[in-house]
Amino acid sequence: MKGGFTFDRALAAAIGAIDPTWGFDDILYLRAKNEVDARSFHLPTLARLEEELTALCASLSTSPSSLAPSPSLESGAFQNFQNMPPPSLPPSLPPLRVLDLGAGLLSMLGPMLRVAGKAGFQAVDYRACELNPRVFEAVKRKLVKEEGFVLRGGGGGGGGGGGGVGGVKEGEDVLAAARRKLKEEKENRSSGGGEVVLVRGAREGGKEGGGLPAVRVRLRVEDFGA
Repeated sequence: MKGGFTFDRALAAAIGAIDPTWGFDDILYLRAKNEVDARSFHLPTLARLEEELTALCASLSTSPSSLAPSPSLESGAFQNFQNMPPPSLPPSLPPLRVLDLGAGLLSMLGPMLRVAGKAGFQAVDYRACELNPRVFEAVKRKLVKEEGFVLRGGGGGGGGGGGGVGGVKEGEDVLAAARRKLKEEKENRSSGGGEVVLVRGAREGGKEGGGLPAVRVRLRVEDFGA
């Protein structure tokens, strides 16, 4: 069976506690969970967040330290994205910086962009850390194929896209390849696993009205609890 058995799952199947043909798909689980979560947002909390960000935006817009010019995505200067603000950033206002730990499928990205846009921010720098490499890859595909993002850096660091053992080297049996892959994934998580950068310019807010700020999303496979 794809992915094989973990010891605890094999033991549970042996004693009849679970159906051995059953499999758990973490991506499908998170998609279903996100649909439920989206209907469960506490609206007063979102309103309070908008108030706080509106006050922050007003404060930053009058701060002398925020007046340094920034490159735009259209100019091509944003190609060198390291240590630089998101695209289309107006010269008078720094981006809203967000850190999302255990980001999953980035279910909070949309709500944060809507609230940030209403608060007056025109750019968001969104850093997402996720432990599961499969989730990382699913997020990257979704942002590019469904949400209009452009890949601007990285592309590695995720790995783990499939459930089986791939990349068996010459003279290496499947068991040795599996052990090597587990070791590589562990080292990948502990070292940060690289970073993938995706960007999208500002756009209209759609049915809810208002505009969505330009955004840079930085995806990183990282064991932030280690």
